[in-house]
Amino acid sequence: MRVEKTELSVLVINTVEFKKGGMSTVIMNYFENIDKSRIHMDFVVNRRIEEEYKNELEANGSKVYLLERNAEPVKYFFRLLAIISKKKYDIVHVHGNSCTMAIELIAAMFCGCKRRIAHSHNSTCGHKTIHRLLKHLFEISCTDCLACSIEAGEWLFRGKEYTIVENALNLELYRFDIERRKDIRKRIQVEETDILLGHVGHFNEQKNHRFIVDIFNKLHTDGLPYKLILVGEGDEKEETERYVRQKNLENLVFFYGITRDIAGVMSAMDIFLFPSKWEGLGIVMLEAQLTGLPCIASKAVPEATRISDNCEYLELSAPLEIWCDAVRKMHNRKVNRLEVEISREGKKRFDIKEQVGKLEGIYFGKPGIEV
Repeated sequence: MRVEKTELSVLVINTVEFKKGGMSTVIMNYFENIDKSRIHMDFVVNRRIEEEYKNELEANGSKVYLLERNAEPVKYFFRLLAIISKKKYDIVHVHGNSCTMAIELIAAMFCGCKRRIAHSHNSTCGHKTIHRLLKHLFEISCTDCLACSIEAGEWLFRGKEYTIVENALNLELYRFDIERRKDIRKRIQVEETDILLGHVGHFNEQKNHRFIVDIFNKLHTDGLPYKLILVGEGDEKEETERYVRQKNLENLVFFYGITRDIAGVMSAMDIFLFPSKWEGLGIVMLEAQLTGLPCIASKAVPEATRISDNCEYLELSAPLEIWCDAVRKMHNRKVNRLEVEISREGKKRFDIKEQVGKLEGIYFGKPGIEV
């Protein structure tokens, strides 16, 4: 596809694998809604990208560079130098959750790129020693600091000013759909009288799937027809499947894999569980509430995700029975999901049009609201 001349060229760097969910979904949401007549984006991707995403990016004229960041950091750095120096990007925008983003920012600085944006998407990282070692290089190479929440900003930019750009959504895409509910429940053989608990997220330590299974296992002894659906993929999926079999729950727990029909699968659920050990924001909490789904989350999930009265936040250290009791109470409330009201502030904060406008303003040098 021929790319027309635009006012700004931006190299977007995703420091994790570009797969459905989390940070990658946020990046795609912004790409799909940004003014492409003024801003051209190319992408550096760590290791892997969903074919669907790659096709969409390339169909819109973006170049996609697939590099190996973690296993070959030196080779990765020199490949970045070659890419950035050749295209002479106006902005390099790095998405991540730690000071390892210094690798990309230093490469951009060496190539003379004047705008080097670090965008924080989480409230901790799994490699804190390297994070601390690279902190000074990170600070001298970053010109603009963005974060998806106060928690994510304070984690990465403590002591520096940063601007919050929310993990926004196309709000119109997330509605309770009774027909999709019936279709998906029929497909996984769940009756309308069953109580379907659910979770959407990568299978990793952060998302705490074992704890979800523990909650479900304890509820199962109530004698009520509870079922559980787990949506996603990840390194700990097989371990979670083994744990489910150890508890003799394999006939009651459904591993649904990856889907783009998040609104549909959430329509099929009755209660959403989100006991993360840490979160920068937790965009699936917003998606769940937009479909009218009652939510129970850990207090590690930022309170900013509360956009309805249909959710509760609990301490991870609370006894399992407290979590189970919250599920029972949510079920007994019998919420009419078509009547769940989303706060006016929530609609404004997380509307993709609102946040894309803010990001475009930052790209063109207009000041955002700093924290």
